Amino acid sequence: ARRTERDTQEKKTKDREKLRLKGKTEQESVAIKAALQDDGLQANERSLIFELAAEKARKDAKDVVLDEAANILGDEVDLINAHNKLALRAVSGMMRKSVNTGQ
Repeated sequence: ARRTERDTQEKKTKDREKLRLKGKTEQESVAIKAALQDDGLQANERSLIFELAAEKARKDAKDVVLDEAANILGDEVDLINAHNKLALRAVSGMMRKSVNTGQ
């Protein structure tokens, strides 16, 4: 039972890695893999190339959760601006919440 759990967990990890490296060049994917592995060196002993590649990969990675949160907030602002009654309910709801929690 434990072996099958480990096998499924390893399969999920490999699938996630494939998705993360999808669309990357061979050099970028090697740099990302190397940056994520523990090499046993101190921070000042490592080559800066791998750290820069990892930082670039993190910056270039698409943050799906952040994008979705921004879309939800934008939709809420559009709704509040378009409907005065909804805006009043939202503001009064926030006021009640802050009075109940003491903020």
